[in-house]
Amino acid sequence: MTKILAWHFLPKDCRLRWGGKELVRPGTTISVSSPLEMCIHGLHASEKILDALGYAPGPVVCRVELSGEILVDSDKLCAAARACLWLGDATRVLHEFACWCAEQALQQQREIGKEPARESWAAIQAKRDWLAGKISDKQLDAARDATWAAARAAARDAP
Repeated sequence: MTKILAWHFLPKDCRLRWGGKELVRPGTTISVSSPLEMCIHGLHASEKILDALGYAPGPVVCRVELSGEILVDSDKLCAAARACLWLGDATRVLHEFACWCAEQALQQQREIGKEPARESWAAIQAKRDWLAGKISDKQLDAARDATWAAARAAARDAP
């Protein structure tokens, strides 16, 4: 029997979003009947964690083993059985990753001679300060709002 290691994300409550909304825990294996149909019927996961993140309904990351019949698409798999090997709350890591991605995008703009608005850099710092418990949710929201206002103003003033 073919087995494939893959990644799957769950909502914060670790429950499936369909059927009986079963609680998923390490050691849990869920099975469905045939016929499988990609994005319609089956147990989905991705071989690459970044692909799985694109389908994530929440911050709980699971390392899973798919087995039985398995359909393969470019960025996801659909299987008859999915066993949860381990899981963890990736909330903090996802926030840090978002900060890193934003910094990379701003740096690319800087490298081509387009200096990003200081509010964009400030928003990333605010997120990092929020993660460290240095600022409140309200202060984080204010930084986000300032960034959006700056973005709207820049778009409005663009030729």
